[in-house]
Order: sequence, then C-alpha cells, then structure tokens
Amino acid sequence: NARFRAEREGDWQRLKTLLQRVERSRLRALSDDDLIALPLLYRATLSSLSVARATSLDRALIDYLEALSLRAYLVLYGASGGAPCGFGSRVARFFTTDWPRAVRALGAETLVALLILAAGTLSGYLLVQGDAGWFAAIVGEDMASGRNPQASAEVLRQILYAKPEDAGGLQFFATWLFTHNAQVSLGCFALGFAFGVPTLMLLFFNGATLGAMLQIYAAKGLALPMAGWLSIHGTTELFAIILSAAAGLHIGTRIAFPGAVSRMTA
Repeated sequence: NARFRAEREGDWQRLKTLLQRVERSRLRALSDDDLIALPLLYRATLSSLSVARATSLDRALIDYLEALSLRAYLVLYGASGGAPCGFGSRVARFFTTDWPRAVRALGAETLVALLILAAGTLSGYLLVQGDAGWFAAIVGEDMASGRNPQASAEVLRQILYAKPEDAGGLQFFATWLFTHNAQVSLGCFALGFAFGVPTLMLLFFNGATLGAMLQIYAAKGLALPMAGWLSIHGTTELFAIILSAAAGLHIGTRIAFPGAVSRMTA
C-alpha cells in the first residue's frame, strides 16, 4: 500500500492542484502544458483506482481516488466544470465562449499574420505596378482566367458586372478561389510545425497574389469595384487564412521556443 501510494501520489497531487485551479477560475487558469497533462493525469488516476480496487487496498485510498476521478471527469466532460451538457449546449458554448477566447489567446500571432498578408499584398501591387511582367509570375494563368495587364477596362468591368446567367467565367473563378483559399488556410496551419517559416512564406505569397490582381483593376480605374467583389471573400476566406496562419505560428513558436512560451502561459 505504501509503495503503491509513493509511486503514484505525485500524479494525484498534480491532478488535484489542476482541478482546484479550474474550479476557481475555469480552464483559462491552465497553461497549454497543463491542458495537455490534464487528461493524461485523469487516465493515470483511473488506472490507479482500478489497481486499488483489484488488489483490495484500504478503503480510504479507494474513496479518495474515486472522488478525484469524479472531479476530473466533471471538468473534462462537463460544462465548465459542472454537469455534462448536450450537443446543442456545447455548440452554443463553442461560438459564444470557447472560440472567442481561443482567438483572443492568439492575438499576437493574428496581428503578425495580418501584417505579413498586408505586406505581401503591398509588395505584389508595387511589383506589378513597376513591371507588368511580374503579374504572370505571381498570379499564374489559372487564377488570372483572362485577367491580365493587357486586358482592357471594358473587359475587366464586364467580368465584374456581368449578369448571373452570363457570368460563368466569374462563377468558375469564385469557386476556384474559394477552393484555393481553403487549401491556403489548411497549409498555413499544417506547415506551422516547421517553426512557422513556411506559414509566413505562404501567407506572404498569397498576399502578393491579391495585390497583383488588385493592381490590374486599379490601373484601369476599377479598384473600388474589385475591392467590393473581393470583400465577399475577405470577410470569410481571408479571415480564415489569417486565423489558420495564427494557429500555425503558435505551433511553430511552441516548437522553437518551448521554454519561453511555457513561462508566458503559466
């Protein structure tokens, strides 16, 4: 009994400490490392409880482990440390509490992602403005779909203002752009493991593509209509790209500077 307790009591005490912090201030009181450790400590405590029951250890120890396991269960699977809630409540809590809190926690990374995207957009705009040959190198034929520095203002305007039944090309481009932006979002997040460098590069290049496309319309006096059309994508897809990049950068900084980030979140 004494040996069993000595080998495992450290994990029980750490779990108890984490539970006390959550019960006082909810999950925001825990650092990222603590959040990762919490379910592991819970499973370790359940394992200890199973062994204690199977080997008929003293009743006081079993009662202690049962109470500790129940508290951990309510924290991990309940609603903010309370009784378990249904699917609808969990979805509502995600949009009203969990997601906004997660976005706020990535405030610094989100700002960096926004600035890199803006820098890429400005760079693409200025490059094409200085030399139209950069457009083909940055945008590519698939995304351009006939839009290029040589296109007349009338052609560019017609694409923007075509009636729905006549806008097959624009609809195809919009679908392609949505797919492209979704892939960029996933790439920005997934590539964060490489210290965030590929995420920054992908974000900058995507901004350069946006800037190059804006420039050819601005050169023909159509900057405002084009910005209005792109705003539809900007409120959803570009926002998703920025958040995905912020999450990727967060992963990258944790890998590159694990000690510093742990101290910041402690």
